[in-house]
Amino acid sequence: MIEFEESHLKFNFADTWQIFQLDSSNFYRKRLSAQVEETKSVDFVGIHQQVLYFIEVKNFKGHRIENKGRLEKSELSTEVAQKIRDSIACIIAANRTAETEKWQDYKDLLCHPENMLKVIIWLEHDFPKHDRQKARNSIVTKEFKEKLSWLTSKVFVMNQKDHKLPDVTVESLPIPLVSAFDRRE
Repeated sequence: MIEFEESHLKFNFADTWQIFQLDSSNFYRKRLSAQVEETKSVDFVGIHQQVLYFIEVKNFKGHRIENKGRLEKSELSTEVAQKIRDSIACIIAANRTAETEKWQDYKDLLCHPENMLKVIIWLEHDFPKHDRQKARNSIVTKEFKEKLSWLTSKVFVMNQKDHKLPDVTVESLPIPLVSAFDRRE
């Protein structure tokens, strides 16, 4: 079992996954983002049964109002598309210049069009009770698919209640309370 924490969520990937946190990798932190300002990356890059996954996690629980505009104005779909673009550049560059071979499998799956590639946007949110969550999710998914059509049609929006990510469990972690005093600093 491989365990990661991201956005107050604990992701448990079975041993059937080859996965890592891209934005925590040495190549990304010390080479790419240190040398190219405003470089972004997805949270996880993984391989499961010869399928390459790009996984971006957004947890808007308790922050629905602040993030409402990001969803409605397609800001989030643009942000994710940029992260995917930069993550691809990271995989290719790391494969060319890094001392480790860990990047080879990712590059091989990425560069051959016959291989399956999936983008997962893990979006936790708390829509109001009167909102039609399934209808909203399909609209959001459509926006992500449009922004990522240059790469793949296999784009999925998932969350804890509704996910089909194989051999993965996800649980919420407690969110620390921030006092009014802490917010002023």
